[in-house]
Amino acid sequence: VELRGYISSIFELQFQHFLDNPEMQKLIQWQVSESHPLLKEISDDREAKGDPIARLTDPHFEDTGINFRAVLALVLGGIYYVVWHAGTNKSKVCGIDINDEKDKADFEKAIGQVITAIWKLAEDQRSPG
Repeated sequence: VELRGYISSIFELQFQHFLDNPEMQKLIQWQVSESHPLLKEISDDREAKGDPIARLTDPHFEDTGINFRAVLALVLGGIYYVVWHAGTNKSKVCGIDINDEKDKADFEKAIGQVITAIWKLAEDQRSPG
């Protein structure tokens, strides 16, 4: 549970940091919209720094049929997409407007819920019956 909580908090903080940092939003947008050696180097460095943390989760998901790293990629991509919409067009995604404090809190809570649900699913996959 401690590792799961740690991973959840990393992604919840990532959401808040990305939301609060327009420069980071522009950098990530640039990285996904243009091929450039410096941008690839930054992306590769970010992946290298995150990999040891992701590696800690691998044993929990071994032999479960769940690719937790893919789940984390979906969560991260969702964070980026929702933040970009809210900042650029002040628009909603699936009815969620993170410019609204309640929706923002609900979105952040959902990050932890997704991670917790998948974590529990892996435990259930290993349980007999």
